[in-house]
Amino acid sequence: MALGGKAAARTGAGGGGRAPSRRGRSAHFLVTCFHYAEEARVRILLVKPDISDFSVGFASLARTAPLELLMVAASAPDHECRIIDMRLEKDAAFEDALLDFRPDVVGLTAYSAEAEATKALARRAKQVLPSVPVVWGGYHATMALDDVLEEPSVDFVVRGEGETTFPELIQAIAGGGPCDGVAGIAFRKGEDMVLTPPRP
Repeated sequence: MALGGKAAARTGAGGGGRAPSRRGRSAHFLVTCFHYAEEARVRILLVKPDISDFSVGFASLARTAPLELLMVAASAPDHECRIIDMRLEKDAAFEDALLDFRPDVVGLTAYSAEAEATKALARRAKQVLPSVPVVWGGYHATMALDDVLEEPSVDFVVRGEGETTFPELIQAIAGGGPCDGVAGIAFRKGEDMVLTPPRP
């Protein structure tokens, strides 16, 4: 799809016009970031999970803006990214976003307190779009890699800072692989776990 013009971002909250809402669905905090280049090659849905009911030691976390996902979206300027913050959305908004946006890749991030909710989102993504690659990054993915890769619905893990790793992984996925040459990731190959060299 050929696109032109300046980069734009839409949100249903405040200034610059209100995105149209739909009955039975909250569009208030659904953010779409369009990076306009000659061709929008990959649609990426980036998801901030809500805290899980099964978390130990936390009743809630501060609901700050998902800066980590905004940074990841900014690192992929040749692609179209949509961010959905499940802390602020109705639960069904996730499936709505999958069906409306039809992403080529789903990206998840989580603290450890959000890990179980994030695993559930990965499974839900595969139920709606069975072939979509699911990529998990963030603190829990880096600190508890085994726990993340034990979830069958997760295809790739980004370890450490993702602003360089994620766009390279997206390019590899878009090109049909292989992904072994992307530093700073982990994935399963059959029964084996593949760890590529860490980024310096």
